[in-house]
Amino acid sequence: MDTPFNHLVGTNNAPSPEELEEIRNLVRKPEEQVRLLNEKISQLQAQRDKLQSFIDCHRVLLSPARRIPRDIISEVFLHCLPTDSLPVRSIGEAPLLLTTICRSWREIALTTPRLWRAFHFVFPVAGNILDDDFRSLFQARKQGLQLWLERARSVPLTLSLYMQNGPPKPRRVRDELQRMYPEFLDIVLQYSSQWKRLHLQGLPIEFLPALRRVVAGDVPLLDSLSLANNAYEFSSPWRSSEVDEYPFLNLIRASQSLRVMHLRYERLGDPFNLPIRWGELTELSMSLYSTSFPTRDPAKLIHKLAQACQSLRKCALDISLPSEAIDFEDVHPQSHTWPCLLEFNLNMGFSLRALKRFFSAISTPALSRFTLFIQGFATNLAETPAMYPESPFLGLILRSNAHISFLDLDLPISDKALIDSLQCMSSLTTLRLTGTIQPTYVFDDEGELIMPDRLWPTTLTSKLFQALTPTMSPASDEILCPLLERLLLKNCALAHTDSLVAMALARSSHSETASLKSLSVTFQPDSAGHSTLPAEVLAKAQMLRQEGVDTQWNLAYGGGDVSPFNISAGAGMPRYMGEY
Repeated sequence: MDTPFNHLVGTNNAPSPEELEEIRNLVRKPEEQVRLLNEKISQLQAQRDKLQSFIDCHRVLLSPARRIPRDIISEVFLHCLPTDSLPVRSIGEAPLLLTTICRSWREIALTTPRLWRAFHFVFPVAGNILDDDFRSLFQARKQGLQLWLERARSVPLTLSLYMQNGPPKPRRVRDELQRMYPEFLDIVLQYSSQWKRLHLQGLPIEFLPALRRVVAGDVPLLDSLSLANNAYEFSSPWRSSEVDEYPFLNLIRASQSLRVMHLRYERLGDPFNLPIRWGELTELSMSLYSTSFPTRDPAKLIHKLAQACQSLRKCALDISLPSEAIDFEDVHPQSHTWPCLLEFNLNMGFSLRALKRFFSAISTPALSRFTLFIQGFATNLAETPAMYPESPFLGLILRSNAHISFLDLDLPISDKALIDSLQCMSSLTTLRLTGTIQPTYVFDDEGELIMPDRLWPTTLTSKLFQALTPTMSPASDEILCPLLERLLLKNCALAHTDSLVAMALARSSHSETASLKSLSVTFQPDSAGHSTLPAEVLAKAQMLRQEGVDTQWNLAYGGGDVSPFNISAGAGMPRYMGEY
């Protein structure tokens, strides 16, 4: 716009007093025009917002999601549940998360009983004083448990109840808790006719009187029962002595449909005296105190299991018994056959001689997954641990003609003995191995640093990795584990990195073997005690990733702060609950 003040606009010159008044008169009309325009703009914006709001609220009606039937949304919600654990009381996870999205979704979630069919419940932990905060928490947990089970309506239930085992409480606190805590079990017992899978862990014997009243017909659907570290005295939570009367006897006796049984460090006598229909079990896990075993002879124990549990598909045993005076000769091999056993997990503490005799007493023709962990291998710098010169389980594999696809070993076996065993496992697709933990520097009584003068023998050696490395010349039947796809190694020495990388590269491109899909390795720190992997090792891991191998390498004991212990909603989550 033209202005008579062009000589002043854009300069730092000040107008004269006469010009000031003229300028005020000059801008008065444009200011009024701007005011009118702003009013019109505000009116147009309000009109636009009104139209847009009308459009938006009606466009929402056209959303395809509104036309999805409620039962389809319910089915989608079911796929939001965790797959590797049971649902917990967390607003950040399904199903509780689904109740916070919108009103309609909340209504659908609350009226989908299968969404509430499983629950891992953690008892509130009391301190040495029961204050108002704890009592409020107790009531909230109690109401939450009741509400969760009500939402499940009549569907079969998978329930896990866990109590953290802590130090003894003062007598006054114990007395009040013994009146309060059983209220949780009373709520759960109201739904006993819907129990499908039940896991109880860490419950004192004083809290379990209601379970003694269970009778036949109360638990018609229960096919999986897991009991872990229960029935201790509330005043002495860390004692492991056997109780006079096992509080779960009536529950076990009433479980006519029981197919899965887990007994983990339960305070009982001979487990074979329990009223379990052993012949109907398809899955069994036992980890008992040494005084609870029915015999000091592991051969007779495995013999009795094989005879009593002919239908087992999966078996996990934690056995640590003396190996003296073991006699297997009077047991006929045929009576030890487990015709249906697919998965065998063992945690044992025997000598090589006892192990070989143990495995010679059984036959598992259907076995495909095998795990063996040997206890008590820790030693000190003054000792050199002895390695098993031969495989204690090789006879079992050969005699059974088993096709092993999954193998997990943590035992002191030589690399040659392991190679001999792997030559009989052409169907192996997953291999997990744990090597010897090498000694590191220590301080003597005078504070002087002592470095180890030698490395201990280990299973994870360059010789093993070279044996697993296919070459371009041999036929496929000469290659060790030609179907291997997943390899997990623990306590591997950095000195064997080159042979490990060469093996992985060869298996990722060899035409006669399956491509190696994943390689997870935990390396041991070197003598310098570095807390991170060297750069050259990390570069080799990156090279494997570029070749398509999912490579996860880390250093044992390195990085990451140890978080303080905390009782979370997922504390005590059971490992053996299966699908729910």
